[in-house]
Amino acid sequence: MGHAASTCCAKDETPDAVEDIHAGSNRPSGATTQPAVLSDAAITWQSIDLTHSGSSLSLLRGIFLCKTLRGGGSVWRRKPANLTDEQLSVNFALSEPVRSLDVFLSHTWLTPGRWKFLSLLVRYGWPTMLVAWASGTALSCLFTLLGVLPLFYEWEFRGMDFPEVMSMGFWATLAGVASSAGGLLLSPYMCGKDRRCFLDCTCIDQTDEARMQEGIRNIGGFLQSAEELHVLWSAPYLTRLWCVFELAAYHKLNPSGKITIAPVFVEAIVCLLFMYLHVASWLFVALRISSTGGTLWIWILLACMAGSFFPLMHACRHICSYKRVMLANLGNFDFENLACAHECDRAIIREAIVRWYGSVDAFSEFVRGPFCKVVHDSVKTPGGMPLGYVLMLATPGLNTALDFCLSLLRTNAPVEAVWTYSAVILALAVLVYPAVFGCGLYACDRWARDWWAVLKN
Repeated sequence: MGHAASTCCAKDETPDAVEDIHAGSNRPSGATTQPAVLSDAAITWQSIDLTHSGSSLSLLRGIFLCKTLRGGGSVWRRKPANLTDEQLSVNFALSEPVRSLDVFLSHTWLTPGRWKFLSLLVRYGWPTMLVAWASGTALSCLFTLLGVLPLFYEWEFRGMDFPEVMSMGFWATLAGVASSAGGLLLSPYMCGKDRRCFLDCTCIDQTDEARMQEGIRNIGGFLQSAEELHVLWSAPYLTRLWCVFELAAYHKLNPSGKITIAPVFVEAIVCLLFMYLHVASWLFVALRISSTGGTLWIWILLACMAGSFFPLMHACRHICSYKRVMLANLGNFDFENLACAHECDRAIIREAIVRWYGSVDAFSEFVRGPFCKVVHDSVKTPGGMPLGYVLMLATPGLNTALDFCLSLLRTNAPVEAVWTYSAVILALAVLVYPAVFGCGLYACDRWARDWWAVLKN
């Protein structure tokens, strides 16, 4: 699990963290001992049957996904091991008793919470983001055509036998940035049909040892009650004993359930590309404005545009290398190499996995085989990016193209010129613009793969 709430909790954290807890050091004032790290006297681990699937309805709790994303994802960003009893109680109060779950969120607290928050925010918030973007862009276009929003700089346009100094603006570009960013950040507060999720730090009471032990004993029932296991995949995930247990338990206890592998770096790449495309759009606007100010400004802006491209590619290359390491670890998975803070954990999880899969070797083969293929298909480049993310990446260039088309309409350009240039520019914005960056990302991926092969040899 690697969670903070069941054995789950931070019990499967690094050994250094366990030593700090036993020493009572670096704890906030009023904090309790780390919930998952219990003394052998406090709980008899050998008596816990983790294959138990008859979860009591009084113990099953869920939290709406949107609640976990509000407040900047504070539930995700704050590790339970660093919280006081009062803060843990506030987290627990966010959940409520349920009869079933839509999603069981599986993750490790070794991965910074901001990346998991970003992954969920983009994955479930992009429809709201696109609706907000379309609304804001449409209003800016309407007000520009009606003359409510002024055009405040001039640009000499030559083409289609239509030499003209056109009045230009960037209202669509501005509205696109504001509405899309606002729509994404507000999406947790604008949910329609929401999903009930199991999140360890909110659905298991970590301030009461007895109730926490009951939650641990019924973890199989929690997994069986969920329609989907959503794995927030990160590099440490398959190195944590309790994360592996969740995967094994769900596959056997809920064979008809859906397993979603969601690598957290996918949304990180999308956000990086999205920000760079907006930066490039604004630099293009600045280049158009400065075209009457001499060639010096043009060269300066071109240098800025080219210079900003290298940090993006460096970040993408780093993330792609990260993906390669993850897949390599997956292909070399071995149950015996999993990290755990207490060997008694390994014994009871081994017993459960042997009961389900016949042997730990058979389970390791399952992870290296069928499960590895599922993970590989979810992160392949190109082709692994959802359509919604592609639409997101098309919006910056589309807004810049709309500003140009609006200027043509306001200048009373010939109908042929408007239609021709609108079709060409919109095609460039929607198809070519994202495709160029997609090819760049694919090149980075191949570059990282080749270098990784060289380093391994």
